[in-house]
Amino acid sequence: MTESDIYIYILYYITGDALYALKRFTDAYNAYNEGLRINANEPGLAAKLSQAENAIRNSASNSNFTGPVSNYDNLQNTARMVIVGSAFFYLLPLGSFLNRNSYRIFCITALANYLFSIYRVHGMIQFNTNYLQKIAPDPAMM
Repeated sequence: MTESDIYIYILYYITGDALYALKRFTDAYNAYNEGLRINANEPGLAAKLSQAENAIRNSASNSNFTGPVSNYDNLQNTARMVIVGSAFFYLLPLGSFLNRNSYRIFCITALANYLFSIYRVHGMIQFNTNYLQKIAPDPAMM
């Protein structure tokens, strides 16, 4: 193994650790695997590879939401920014036309953001009594 291979191996090792800390287990697994491809005799890296593999299995079995989380996170963050921006423009004395439209945008975006959060927690919205009981508990039981 050459000196440049050692540096590349260390780079994959550190990258795998950083990705694992960020809970990007699949990317960490791939980095550890590349490090093992360069230095197959490293037992510490093999242990980290199996640790990342177990984390992938555990995160897949514990996940409630099966869609692309980052897309919904971005969508929800954008909706939150629009809510804050429209509330800001509503409060400024800029004329009734802008205030009215800012209020409408605020209400629509707040409703959409609420629906996104329900979707993330309970899945696709269904119109039946079982779904209603799941998201809205019986007031008599409270």
